[in-house]
Amino acid sequence: MFNRRQFLQVFSVSTLGAAISSLSSAQSMSHNLIAPATATADFEPDVELELIARVESVSLLPGQATQLWRYVGTVLHGDASAFSYLENSHIPVIRARRGQKFRIHFRNQLPEESIVHWHGLYMAQRMDGHPMYAIPTGATFVYEFTVENRAGTYWFHPHPHERTGYQVYHGLSGLFLVTDEHEQQLQLPSGEFDLPLIIQDRTFSSSNQLIYLPDPSPRNVWMQGFTGETVLVNGVSSYSRNLKRSAYRLRLFNASNSSNYMLRWSHGAAMTVIGTDGGLLETPVQRSYLSIAPAERIDIWIDLSQLPAGQEVSLLAESFSPALTNVTALQNGAALTQGARPIAGFVLDSEQVTANALPQQLSVFPSIDLAEATNRNNPRTVQLSMMRGQVMLNGRVFGAMDDYADDEIVRAGTTEVWEFANNAAMGMQMSHAMHIHNVQFKVIERVPAVNESALAQQMRAGFVDDGLKDVVQVLPGERVRVLLKYEQQTGIYLYHCHILEHEDLGMMRNFMIRAALASKPVATVAGAASSARIELGASADNWLSLTEEFQTPANYHLMAAIQPEESHIGRQGNIVMVVSADGGNTLLVVNNLGRLQPLDVDNIQFFTTVSQLPFRHEFTLFNGMMNISDRGTYDLFIGYTLDESRRAEDITYNTTPLRLHVR
Repeated sequence: MFNRRQFLQVFSVSTLGAAISSLSSAQSMSHNLIAPATATADFEPDVELELIARVESVSLLPGQATQLWRYVGTVLHGDASAFSYLENSHIPVIRARRGQKFRIHFRNQLPEESIVHWHGLYMAQRMDGHPMYAIPTGATFVYEFTVENRAGTYWFHPHPHERTGYQVYHGLSGLFLVTDEHEQQLQLPSGEFDLPLIIQDRTFSSSNQLIYLPDPSPRNVWMQGFTGETVLVNGVSSYSRNLKRSAYRLRLFNASNSSNYMLRWSHGAAMTVIGTDGGLLETPVQRSYLSIAPAERIDIWIDLSQLPAGQEVSLLAESFSPALTNVTALQNGAALTQGARPIAGFVLDSEQVTANALPQQLSVFPSIDLAEATNRNNPRTVQLSMMRGQVMLNGRVFGAMDDYADDEIVRAGTTEVWEFANNAAMGMQMSHAMHIHNVQFKVIERVPAVNESALAQQMRAGFVDDGLKDVVQVLPGERVRVLLKYEQQTGIYLYHCHILEHEDLGMMRNFMIRAALASKPVATVAGAASSARIELGASADNWLSLTEEFQTPANYHLMAAIQPEESHIGRQGNIVMVVSADGGNTLLVVNNLGRLQPLDVDNIQFFTTVSQLPFRHEFTLFNGMMNISDRGTYDLFIGYTLDESRRAEDITYNTTPLRLHVR
């Protein structure tokens, strides 16, 4: 048996000491009270841009120019090629290398507030373009960030609440193309052989002005989404260009507000896919046609070298509304199998350019392991529903700018499974393009509707779920599971339907990423090694960061997480919290009433008991005020025993303490 002295020697402790109290929720934020971000002196950008949103007239169709809302940019510092426009187009392109630091001065010259979201990119909360940071007419917001994403096709667009659809529809969007050393070593088609194709649908008046949903309109009209009569590619109707007989990388991007597309080649060639939202696939995959939802990007490779000079190759598209109504068929009677309407035409010239063969190994994905998911057997479910004029996520709509529920709190550095369930028993049935900010995920499972329509089955056959994604199409009646790992950025981020009319109606919610807890070495008191994982952390800023230094008086949070050994999962776990102060030899435990009492090694008092230990159990240790009387240095250990054991030698615990300094 361990006696008290042996127990003290094993623990080598000294820690905490305070009763449990409560902390009020984080101070509420209102976007019109938040000062715009400004340039910081210690940030040294590799590239500095000015990006202005303003109203201009642009020629899109023959005849009168169209009034657009557009982004206009200038390189202030760094590589001059970092900002450009697509050829013969108003659509901007920002080009970056992974690891580059960007400072972008966004100036709002629109007649209403706006903000820029960097879709698919990892960003600090303040830089992500949340609508709480929207700036009014005449204001400037300075973005500063390091490009952390792998090479891929990303984009940017406005994100003001209830006006995103309007602003995007009227012209505000652009590409953000990232490259890295690995991609460059592959020698994929580049320069003129790397061609973005941005697909948008718009409806024009007889004077070439954009027609959008009337405001105000009945909510059920907005719930249908908006599908335009004319499909534009790179801002042009009847897009065409001459191509050399060589291999090309085409970056397909559905930038429409609501429309889905099925795309195929007119000459019957397979669609060879090399990348999706989050960058290159591990290996190429092929489809006879592609289904692409709003905000999705699919990179394809096509070899035109063996086709004769003068041949025309068209990209054919069939359009579908969120309700999967065949818009193309309604407009011209076409069906995909009969030949949908061409949206882009390419004529091959006489010049033949030898291209490198397509590598069969394109990339290696960042590690995201289902076995590490903290909820692998109990996914975080997001129920999609539409009824009584509401479009909802788990029965909720977007509320206050900083509002999130308890079940919308996650932990940085952890891996989770989310399930999007589009199978509500009542209400309207539509497809939803679900987007999660600040993550890239893997689609790991699709469960179709029991009585899935033939059209839904046809669309499913064109999905590319391979690779890393930030948007996933969820068909009516379907359940889709995705696996994701939260990055180290903390704060409030968004998840929402990327049918922009749904987003503007409130089919959008915040989720809070809290700072990652610190992992500690683990063993048993008896000295045996353990595969269990114990994490601890303290925060004074609502978990935006961790700290071990506190200036009294101050509110602070203290939390722990236990990931038990595999054989311990499902058994009763008894959590033990051991503390001592200022290097003293007196060990104290905090019991289930939050009271400190001496440690009895033969009858340990439990802080709490978990009837069945899950894969990962996170819990609050302290949530309250530290006062001047609490000053000192505290060491903290967390452990657990199994079943009914209260014996010291049965404890699995962190061998290195969390040390807190209260000044």
